[in-house]
Amino acid sequence: MGTRALDLPPRAGWNWLIKGWTLFRKSPSGMLVLTSTYLGIMFFLAVLIPFAGAVLVLILNPGINAGLMTGCRMIDRGLPVTPSVVFSPFFEENRRLAKPFLRLGVWYAICGIGVSMLTSLFGTIDAAQLMQAGVESADAAAQALNLLAITSVLYTPVMMLFWYAPALVLWHDITPQKALFFSLVTVWRNRGAFLLYAMGWMLWTVAIVGAFTVIMSMLPLPAFLSGAINFVMLMSVFAVTLSTFYPSYIDVFEGHAADIEAN
Repeated sequence: MGTRALDLPPRAGWNWLIKGWTLFRKSPSGMLVLTSTYLGIMFFLAVLIPFAGAVLVLILNPGINAGLMTGCRMIDRGLPVTPSVVFSPFFEENRRLAKPFLRLGVWYAICGIGVSMLTSLFGTIDAAQLMQAGVESADAAAQALNLLAITSVLYTPVMMLFWYAPALVLWHDITPQKALFFSLVTVWRNRGAFLLYAMGWMLWTVAIVGAFTVIMSMLPLPAFLSGAINFVMLMSVFAVTLSTFYPSYIDVFEGHAADIEAN
């Protein structure tokens, strides 16, 4: 497959959100399987192996993201998915790509650790203070917001490098170096669409979570049931978010030929 990226208008970013929701609706259970497998792997490694597990999570992340993209393509084509799809870039017919994905992962880990180190220069978040009442918690909350803003700014170039890189390595058979370059240039050329996508995602997430929180607070449910429902809601929000990554790739690199059908 050739590597040719389209320049899309800003409204394309909003369309990615709509198409992501459409993809999720095609198989909510399939997307939840992919999402729970992804989060389970990350949490298991990070908890099981202190520090080294977190680094391993970063190294495996690009390959696993490619597995998520594979799962999204299968769902879009009406095919069933299993948890093993998440690992498909490292095994089965893509085994030859294991080394390129691991190389991509090492660079991702270096970038992620670098961003964390730079962010730490501006302070750290004290979770205990955030839980306190009064002026101290307000100050801690302000510091947390400042650190979040700084982290977002520092992480933006990393996001640009790795947004399309896993899919390009998987489906376009190019080297990790070229994949990173194409991803960076493509995201920059479509920065208007990505800006609208980010704004739309934040508004949509805040609206859904806020409305759900208000509704749950009005229902006299037991704590365990309320917690379970909240967990499913958050998993669904995350699953829909993951569903939007695939349309952004399709629109930019495959045009309308493989467009997701709107229902």
